[in-house]
Amino acid sequence: MRLGELIRGLEVLQVHGDLGVEISDISSDSRLIRGGELFVAIRGERANGHGFLREAVSRGARALLVEDPPSGIGVPWVQVRDTRVALGEVASRFYGQPSLGLKVVGITGTNGKTTSCYLLESILKAHGAKVGVIGTVSYRWMDQQREAQNTTPSSLELQRLLREMLDSGVTHVVMEVSSHALVQRRLKGCHFDIGIFTNISPEHLDYHGTMREYLRAKALFFQEVLKESQKDPWAIYNADDPKVREVVEGVEGLKEFGFGVRGLVRPIRWRADLEGISFELETPRGPLEARSRLVGYHNLYNIMAAVSAAIILDVDIQAICRGIEGLKGVPGRLERVSEKPKVFVDYAHTPDALQKVLEALRPLT
Repeated sequence: MRLGELIRGLEVLQVHGDLGVEISDISSDSRLIRGGELFVAIRGERANGHGFLREAVSRGARALLVEDPPSGIGVPWVQVRDTRVALGEVASRFYGQPSLGLKVVGITGTNGKTTSCYLLESILKAHGAKVGVIGTVSYRWMDQQREAQNTTPSSLELQRLLREMLDSGVTHVVMEVSSHALVQRRLKGCHFDIGIFTNISPEHLDYHGTMREYLRAKALFFQEVLKESQKDPWAIYNADDPKVREVVEGVEGLKEFGFGVRGLVRPIRWRADLEGISFELETPRGPLEARSRLVGYHNLYNIMAAVSAAIILDVDIQAICRGIEGLKGVPGRLERVSEKPKVFVDYAHTPDALQKVLEALRPLT
């Protein structure tokens, strides 16, 4: 693809050189340049890609995408205001905008992202869909499985993954969306059909600094990413969480779930024991009765999130029930590792998550 085609639509500040050069690949790591690539200089936490422009060119980079105009560089370069933003858009175009050919559901929130992903994956598979998952545990689709380096991969890796999934026959992608990814604009160029907000409590304050900045980061998913989607997306949120309600205020296309609302999905009755949860949900398709092997009533929120998305994706009630009942468990999420005695392992990476786990188990033991 020619450089001029790749940068079409970007907010370009300055161009130097021939935009007709052919680009064979894209890289933001100068060490991975093999020849013919567009090198995108990113200001990272540990290194600034602008300090590796000459190395990239010496290794064979055919053009540069930069924030600061270089001097004495013998290849074409394009200056933009923010290379992180530009990288996602350029990567999407290079890989043929794969998200437009997929049904893409993104899930954000402090807790529940992974479990909600597993639930929705199981439901969609019961519906007959070919599902790809991008999340904390792994990146997986069809017969492929890769170790996840980040909950949400870099924008370049994300677009490459979506292209591979689409080419493999995947129809639906369920993705965990981290606050780091939102701040670093890794989702630029990714067009979502549905966004889900599970809950919010203090997390990653070492990175964000304050709770206010963390809330602002999470808000980017609904207020920026979904807004830029070309698919007229739905925004689903947990209406029982006051901080989530605050974050989503004013967002269009909202659908809510929770115990205290008459939204898209709400529980009518439920009963929890050490083997799982039996429940009945009120839905636009009528009542949904099922039993999940997930332990703890807090998992009803994850079930409601997944069911809400499934209904919007036009999955029938029977397939939703089969998917919920077919999920044996989620790795590291109140995972049963022993029956006698009963032993559970839980990731519980935040105070709120640990509290929910203890509250779930204490009445059952």
